[in-house]
Amino acid sequence: MQTDDRQRLSAIAHASTPMWGPIDDRTLHELVDAARDLGLGPASRIIDLGCGPAELLRRIVEATGASGIGVDASRHAIAEARRRLGRAPARDRVELIVDDVHALEASPAFDLGMCIGPGWKSAGWEALARWAARFVVPGGHLVVADGAWRVPPSDDLLRRLDLRTDDRSSTADVIPAVRAAGLEPVRIWRASAAAWSAYGTAYRQALQAFATDHPDDPLGPAAEERAGRGWEPYELLHEALDFVIVLARQPTSAASWPA
Repeated sequence: MQTDDRQRLSAIAHASTPMWGPIDDRTLHELVDAARDLGLGPASRIIDLGCGPAELLRRIVEATGASGIGVDASRHAIAEARRRLGRAPARDRVELIVDDVHALEASPAFDLGMCIGPGWKSAGWEALARWAARFVVPGGHLVVADGAWRVPPSDDLLRRLDLRTDDRSSTADVIPAVRAAGLEPVRIWRASAAAWSAYGTAYRQALQAFATDHPDDPLGPAAEERAGRGWEPYELLHEALDFVIVLARQPTSAASWPA
């Protein structure tokens, strides 16, 4: 499947979820409240790296009066972000860009940086936090989120998922990894079992509804497959993973930034 088809399929699967991950509305409210407590205001700038539908970015901009930039490689994700932005109060303060976030010049220009759930595999929590922190000004803050092993995965699970243990950190290693990246954790959230379940149900139902309603669409068979037998690897991974969100503070001294 080509990259654009995969990205479109992901957009279809997330048609009814606020975020493209197991983040429920309560957690979204808490994240917005936490951002408001940082003292962000009209002079503040926010960047959302891999923004998906830019739901959290939009809500924080609306709550604080800040301005924001959302960047995602998927044109389908940005199209959904633009649809949600629509006539929202934040529409004139959010810029949405289709681009590979790794192609951006990583200079410290933002008071708050966000990188939520970058994908199935990443270079690990420390590398992810270290890279995303390069966009944040001294004394600014970063919200970073990714999966982490809830319990050590069995050899059978790893075989069925075609993964290695070191493809993910353990949940216990997340905070030490963030600190190793030169950041000071402020608050942590973990997706609840209910959030995972609701996310998985909405994901599968959206795919099945699309396949039923669009029998002639070239992606119909792929949507139906992923909603059925093809869901097994996702379900297995979700059973083994936490989804962890960390709010962390950038050091105030440039000399102490991560190298």
